[in-house]
Amino acid sequence: MEVGFISEIFFSRQGEGLFTGDSQVFVRLAGCPFRCNYCDTPDSLSANGHAAMSTELAAEKVRQLGWQHKTNAVSITGGEPLTQVDFLKELLPLLKRDGFFIHLETAGVHHKELEMVVEWCDAIAMDIKLPSAAKDAFWVEHRRFLEAGGEKIFVKLVIEAHTKVSEVDEAIQLLAAQPKPPILIFQVVTPQGSVQAPSQHDINGFVQSAKERLPKVLVSTQKHKEWALP
Repeated sequence: MEVGFISEIFFSRQGEGLFTGDSQVFVRLAGCPFRCNYCDTPDSLSANGHAAMSTELAAEKVRQLGWQHKTNAVSITGGEPLTQVDFLKELLPLLKRDGFFIHLETAGVHHKELEMVVEWCDAIAMDIKLPSAAKDAFWVEHRRFLEAGGEKIFVKLVIEAHTKVSEVDEAIQLLAAQPKPPILIFQVVTPQGSVQAPSQHDINGFVQSAKERLPKVLVSTQKHKEWALP
């Protein structure tokens, strides 16, 4: 039986993406190879300090919270959950057996790992990591991830005050090249420290550019921050 390093399992309402406002049980896995400047879950960046949990125990905790709060939706998040793919290969089938809708939240880089669990995912929230935020470029990995996830994917793109037009254009070009381009959600960053939100002028420019190439483009903020929810 596999064990995973889990930061927390809790109930809340989804604050980002297509399922904003929906009741979900969240399984936040610990450990992430990225160090994005806007990260809002620093406690989950490392597995150190987080206890290992068996797949059976994790599934039971999800079941209990789902029953208590009358929801059959679970969000697998992090950290970066796909760095613990062997754990997910055991956990996700257990959750599907119990009738859960599985929503995977991921950086959209680990395409080989996604291929190992995609059959149990109902929806995949894929981040595109822009070089200005992640300090590296992952365009090839993102393309392969899109191919692996297919129509289960929708894309979140965090935009900040210093987000570059050129990198947003490259992200749009990448999505437009897909056989069926996914929904794109521009997520306006929640200001913290030196990280600041883009101007309305810049937001409008990004959205207009995307709408010229993609079938559906949305703009959102982190609603759970506004609602003061975990």
